[in-house]
Amino acid sequence: MRKNFLFLICLCLLGILCVMPTKAVTPDAYTIIANPAEDASIEMNISWHTDLQYTNSYVEYTKKTDTEWTSSKKVFGTYEKNSVFDGNYSVKADRTNFYEDAVFLNYSATLTNLDPDTEYMYKVGQNTMSDVHYFKTAGDDEFSFAWISDYHAYTPLPQRLQSSIKMVDTIIDYNDGVDFVFSTGDDVAWGGSYSFWKDVYEKDPHRTQYMYAAVNGNHDNMDRTGTKNSNQYFRTVNNYPKNGYQGEEGVCYYFIYSNVLFIIFNTEDLSSSEEVEKAKAWFEEVVQNNPTQYIIVAQHYQWFSGSTGSSNSSGYTRWKDLFDQYGVDLAIAGNNHIYLRTNSIYQGNVSNDPNHGTVYIDAPSSDNERGNTMNDTLSYNQEWIASRWTEGGPSIGGMAVNVNTDHISVELLNRYGELIDSTIIPSRREAHPLGNFNKTEFENSFQFIPGTIPTSGVLTCSSSGRRMMQKIEVWKDDQLLLSTNLRKTQDTNMILNGLDASSKNVLTLRITYCDGSVSNKSFVCKTGQLQGSLNCFKADIQNGKYLLSWNNTYSEGVVTQYRIYKNHTFLMDVDGSKVEVNLSDSNVSLLDEFTIEAYQDEFLLWRSNTNYFDYTDVDLDGNCTIEDIQYLQETIVHKIQMNEEYQVLYDFNQDGQLNIADVNYLYLFLEKKISSLTAPTFKVQFLDMYGNLIQEENVKALEDATPPDVQLDGYVFLGWNMDYHHVTKDMVIKGIFYKEPSVIRSLYQIILKKEA
Repeated sequence: MRKNFLFLICLCLLGILCVMPTKAVTPDAYTIIANPAEDASIEMNISWHTDLQYTNSYVEYTKKTDTEWTSSKKVFGTYEKNSVFDGNYSVKADRTNFYEDAVFLNYSATLTNLDPDTEYMYKVGQNTMSDVHYFKTAGDDEFSFAWISDYHAYTPLPQRLQSSIKMVDTIIDYNDGVDFVFSTGDDVAWGGSYSFWKDVYEKDPHRTQYMYAAVNGNHDNMDRTGTKNSNQYFRTVNNYPKNGYQGEEGVCYYFIYSNVLFIIFNTEDLSSSEEVEKAKAWFEEVVQNNPTQYIIVAQHYQWFSGSTGSSNSSGYTRWKDLFDQYGVDLAIAGNNHIYLRTNSIYQGNVSNDPNHGTVYIDAPSSDNERGNTMNDTLSYNQEWIASRWTEGGPSIGGMAVNVNTDHISVELLNRYGELIDSTIIPSRREAHPLGNFNKTEFENSFQFIPGTIPTSGVLTCSSSGRRMMQKIEVWKDDQLLLSTNLRKTQDTNMILNGLDASSKNVLTLRITYCDGSVSNKSFVCKTGQLQGSLNCFKADIQNGKYLLSWNNTYSEGVVTQYRIYKNHTFLMDVDGSKVEVNLSDSNVSLLDEFTIEAYQDEFLLWRSNTNYFDYTDVDLDGNCTIEDIQYLQETIVHKIQMNEEYQVLYDFNQDGQLNIADVNYLYLFLEKKISSLTAPTFKVQFLDMYGNLIQEENVKALEDATPPDVQLDGYVFLGWNMDYHHVTKDMVIKGIFYKEPSVIRSLYQIILKKEA
């Protein structure tokens, strides 16, 4: 009887356990987003946050078609502890006032060598991975994006975010899909309230389904009190390219999506003429160095007033001359909460010339709370302004933007998906213009490096040709040895097979540029094995002048000539019998970098870089003297801004500051009170393609890490995803691999050793 009673109790307990809800496992990562990298056709930036204990978080990604994740790859993120939001005065969803408790690890990673025009999926974490997120790379000349603005997400009023989400859904339905989402700012009510950002990233499905690009708005830049305004809020919750001008990296940025150059300004930091000039100089440099079919510029503050039509001093008035000069096609903005579109404007007049003029558009709000009234009649610029729209009060609107090789179209939709306004901006350039690209210089950059297999070698070229061509072909008579479009980094190292052993091979390099022009160039490559090596290239200082030296273990006569470069500029030729050269007519600098190339006749055998540095030799005379210490003392006392490399070298106690303690340490060494200097060291980790640790070493400041010899069955090792020379911080470096036959793998390993 007792046994039966116990049995019944156990059954009851089991039943209770079965109906109890199971606790969901919380992923490690949060505030996850995919942002464009500089070239969105082959790379993508990922950003996420974790609690402080998750110091080995990573991205796992694969193509969307790889539903079983069988070909997925891992990229470990780099992180920094972030407390920019911590302690900021804020409000909860129930309107309770509080102070933000937000200290976390801010992670970032760049996924490289992606396939263009391809849908990818990814998840992030360390122990418990996040839900799956998605993005699509650029590459197709025809693409579209949803453009919204000013939804001021605010947790006590969740309908703001819901309205913007619904507006994007409406654009997607109307347009039959989009490739990414763009915002011209004010995504949250107070950028300093981390809880607002986190809520948006958790509840907005478009941040999990698409690449997201945005502009820093004035609300994104402020805290609740208006006293702690900072672009760090925007920078911390995103991972945009760090290609802006100084101080604006990751906030002011540019990226290329297919045939469009997007340039993003941060109007919050353009309050002085000095900053405006810096922004203008940066804009010119970006446009000149990145020829594309279309140019779209975005900022937060409006180009024109939607109410009166007056030009904004931080908008049209500021940028009109440069936009005219460089042919900006479309300028987009937000902030005013009234939709405004101009005709094409060029040199202060409406342009009827399709080759000149910029269309300026200000976006409406999409939060169903903002929305200004506007005058029935414009007070200014009536002839320029083609269309305005507002719902008179709380408004919801958004734009479907479509791009192809013929034109850009922009369509304004209201909350119901009804078309309110539209415009067509015709193309004025070739789909893929060359700009100032130097074809001759690029074609002369090709070099052949022989391998250990007599019938193979590697053809190298400059990476300057990326995006500038349709394809590169290498022909031997009527046999095609190789074809590439030079989109990815590894494409600059091209494996050639099928060559004649131990002889000179005359090959034809056929380059089809993106403008349709074709160049044919003949070159000779010599195969065959060579016994020996070149290594240990270094720079010393004797009597205030450089002495360059290296080792050569080849047989006499193998090396016929060296070419020496200083700071990437040709300096001199050196006879192949030499193993050192004194640069008696060259001044010395800590920043000088030297390159050596070794040739057998016209065939490149070896290339290496080096520079000179010493822990205490401040005046670069080859010796550490009391004058060096005195100089350091004076620069610290007077707080002179020192070179970053000095700071890394002389911060011996590694407290992040160059101060009197470090100088005293140097003085004790010079007076022989201590026997040696302990240089700052940094931890460098080398990982394989799966994120497994291969090697870890401590490297002295400004010295080179020693990469491991990597062999992975079935894969070719192409190199490392980060430069491991001249180390100035802790680094996590990952190997780059791809599948190839074993004979090619052995060739690549030899070539990479020679280049190192």
